[in-house]
Amino acid sequence: KADFARGVNGESMEPTYKNGDKVFVKKADEIPTGSIGVFLRGNDCFIKELGIDRLISHNKDYDDIPASEDIRVVGLVIGKVEEL
Repeated sequence: KADFARGVNGESMEPTYKNGDKVFVKKADEIPTGSIGVFLRGNDCFIKELGIDRLISHNKDYDDIPASEDIRVVGLVIGKVEEL
């Protein structure tokens, strides 16, 4: 069901996703509020929870990213790759 897998780089989504985890992503132009998605802003790529007016970091040591016109949804995170 996934269109691609993406590696997590950083600690802003801990404890949900850790640095080095890989997630499955389903391409989408829109995702529901409260879902975790992959987003682009310029050359920066983020895995965040979509809030009403921001992209939410699960690690409280990291600031949320305010919503803006230059943020684009790439897809919906549908699961984590489990290593065998």
